[in-house]
Amino acid sequence: MSRRWGLVFAAALLIPMVVAADGDWRAGLSAGGEVRVEPETRRAWRVGEDGERRPLWDGVHRLEDGSVVIVREGTVVPSASMQQQWSTDVPMTDEAAVATPSDCDALVEQVCGPAAGCLRSESCRLALELRALALDEARAEGDATETRAQCREALAEGRLGRCGD
Repeated sequence: MSRRWGLVFAAALLIPMVVAADGDWRAGLSAGGEVRVEPETRRAWRVGEDGERRPLWDGVHRLEDGSVVIVREGTVVPSASMQQQWSTDVPMTDEAAVATPSDCDALVEQVCGPAAGCLRSESCRLALELRALALDEARAEGDATETRAQCREALAEGRLGRCGD
């Protein structure tokens, strides 16, 4: 009987984090409304009760389940649930893969921590800046080869360290 209640409780915790048909990660905000994160750009949007969509401002935002979403320089620091959803979604097209430099995402996760525990560190700020540059480069030139190489190099050599080191 207690196992059944445990499953019901676990399901209730996961209900606010809904997978959208369009691939956006969604969760209810504790202050009302919903946060949506686009997988390609990592841009976060607040959708109000009236359906109005506005960019989510930089900072820490508490969700209905008590967890948080962190937005820095207009993009979300991906949480484990976001990464899990995005990794199980339909494989990305070549265009979407260019728009999301995975080497830079891996660098951000390593330096900032999977739960953004080191978000306030200078190393994390630099990793986030590199990722933003790679996204800008991919949008402007259709490829982020140069910046992705910098992310890959920093990741391989551990130049920015690891969260918790």
